[in-house]
Formats: sequence, structure tokens, C-alpha cells
Amino acid sequence: VREFRAGRLTALVSVSVLTTGFDAPVTDCMIMARPTISPVLWVQMCGRGMRPTEAKCSQDTDRKRGCLVLDFVGNVQRHGPIDRLILKEPSPKKPKPKKTCPECQAEISVFANPCPECGYVFEPGGKPPADPPKANKNAIIAGIQPPPPPVRYAISRVAYSKHLGKSGVPTLRVDYFAGLLRVASEWVCLEHTGYAQQKAVSWWRNREPRPMKICPTEIQQALDWIDNGFELKQPAAIHVRPARDVKSYPEIVRYEWPSTETKPVLQHAA
Repeated sequence: VREFRAGRLTALVSVSVLTTGFDAPVTDCMIMARPTISPVLWVQMCGRGMRPTEAKCSQDTDRKRGCLVLDFVGNVQRHGPIDRLILKEPSPKKPKPKKTCPECQAEISVFANPCPECGYVFEPGGKPPADPPKANKNAIIAGIQPPPPPVRYAISRVAYSKHLGKSGVPTLRVDYFAGLLRVASEWVCLEHTGYAQQKAVSWWRNREPRPMKICPTEIQQALDWIDNGFELKQPAAIHVRPARDVKSYPEIVRYEWPSTETKPVLQHAA
């Protein structure tokens, strides 16, 4: 930069470095290769070379020196030259809510009580009902919009594996397949404590081929049992509620177990 200001360099190239705050009156040509939607930044960038100086504005010679701006990215079409900027009109302010005083018919602020014109005292009232939110996750949580209905899948295969999550405590991952498609997964917390472990024990005992009082306490133990021929009961079908957004997972809300009865035996997920 010092060499350029001293006239010993004829050109400088920068990326978002010399767009503002750089002053070099010797600059007589600017090549614009950065687009911007900000008219303020556009003026600042042009100002690096278009500030008037005695040398640039001198009329002593036939040819005024000035500063040439070569715009390759459409900033001139977007904002206009700096002496004829195209500026957007300010957006109109939203009118403040008002109410009419029944005593003097004055238009006053909706929050005013008493009326500043005649002193009329308004009776206290409840807030106007708020508009229901649009259909999004918040509306579903608030119960305003019903969640998507569950989808039933006939299960052809169940796979078991060890999963280690952010907590560092392993869980038994259970994947349900309908044909070649994995339609849902759930995680059984055999090695956790408290309520999570109680749910895991209940989950395991509901799938035992015959009632047993022994339940594995470690994930690897459970996998060893399964690998050695211990077959857990496989649901004939599951009902899965689709994920509500990209951050959530499909939720199993019901199991259908094989049965000799006409109607399937249903069990709601814990």
C-alpha cells in the first residue's frame, strides 16, 4: 500500500480489504469485481478513487484526469452512479392501533385509559384473541394443528445393534424393516438408570417368547443372547407417526403382535 501511494506501483488487488477506509488520491482507475446489494458500500467503494482532488479536477489541460470506474458485476445497473443513486423509498410505518372514545368520539391510543381528551374511564376488559399461528411445529406443539396421522407398516425384519450416543452410555438400537426399507428405529436403554431402565426392562419382557425373570443388564449381553438363538418376538406391524421436522424422528405409537385371534392384539408404545 505504501509503494502504491508513493507512485512506485501502478496497481493493487484486494478482496474485501480496500473497500472502505483506504485513501490514495493517486488512484485514477478502479476495476469493480465485487457485487453488492448495499448502496452505502457501493458509494464507499467508489470513494476509494472518486474523491475529488486538485489534480483530478484541474482544468489546466485539455484532458481532465478524473477517475475511471470499470464495473464488471452490475453495481451501476443495481444502484446507479454515485451522483445519481437509486434508493428505495422508506417502508411506511405500521399505524398504531387506536380506539374511539364513546364519550367524545376522539381517536386515541388503544392503550389509553382514561381518555386524554375528556377523561372518560374505560372498563377493564380482556385482551383480544390472538390470531392462531400458522401451520408449523409450534402450532402442532400448542395443539392447534393436529399432528400427522400414523402410518402402518407390515414388518418383515427386525435388526439389533449397539449404539453409543452423546451421553456415552450404550443403548440397544432396534431397526424395523418393511421389505428393504427401514421404516423406524428405537433405542432401548438397558444400561441407564431410573425410568429409562424401567422402560427398557418392560420393553424386553414384552418381547420374550415366554415369561422369564432374567433381563440382560448390558447391551453386549443382550446381543450375545440374540446371536446365540434367543429370539425376541417380532411385531407383525407397527404404526409410525412421521417426523414433524428435520430435527425429529419418526415415532412408533403402536405395535401389532401376531395372534391367532381375528383381531390383532394392539399395544401402545411406552
